Amino acid sequence: MKKSTIQKEKIDNVGIHSFSKKADIFFSTISGLVALSCILPFVFVIVISVTDEKSILQNGYSFFPSQFGLDGFEFLAQFKDKILQALFISVFVTVVGTITNVFITTTYAYAISRTTFKYRRFFTIFALLSMLFNAGLVPGYIVVTRLLQLGDTVWALIVPMLLSPFNIILMRSFFKKTIPEAILESARIDGASEARIFFQIC
Repeated sequence: MKKSTIQKEKIDNVGIHSFSKKADIFFSTISGLVALSCILPFVFVIVISVTDEKSILQNGYSFFPSQFGLDGFEFLAQFKDKILQALFISVFVTVVGTITNVFITTTYAYAISRTTFKYRRFFTIFALLSMLFNAGLVPGYIVVTRLLQLGDTVWALIVPMLLSPFNIILMRSFFKKTIPEAILESARIDGASEARIFFQIC
């Protein structure tokens, strides 16, 4: 018994410390370089935004400009109304789109995760097929602009993203695996409706 325990500990230790220190340093260096390559463009944009325009024309772009200036921000200040409008639209689309997407996705997933729902198989296949076969950009544009008449409206940014098939499958798996059927049956026996079960238990 002791020998088997010792052998198991040795195997576990080998699995944990299978990489040498040199390998750890190598992978850490690679990870650091990748992270740096992602951060540097943002830093570069910030530096350029506070660089004087004449300095850019004379010396080109640099991380260490010779002269600083706020000409770019002064230029943008002339269009502050449009910028604020664009910011409001971005916030509106993000907030409203996220809330409606989460609500529709979770209700859809909850319905197809219940064995009592008669058409769960059909709607599950429907969600899977929409993941496998994408209509494409042009048909989607035609549906939004001509069929739904949402051209030049903020809803053209929200409605196409209301239903996410991938998130539906994830939520369906969550409802089936993490919420025992016994709890749901107990709630139904106590008189809870499906809506109450969804909002208070799930």
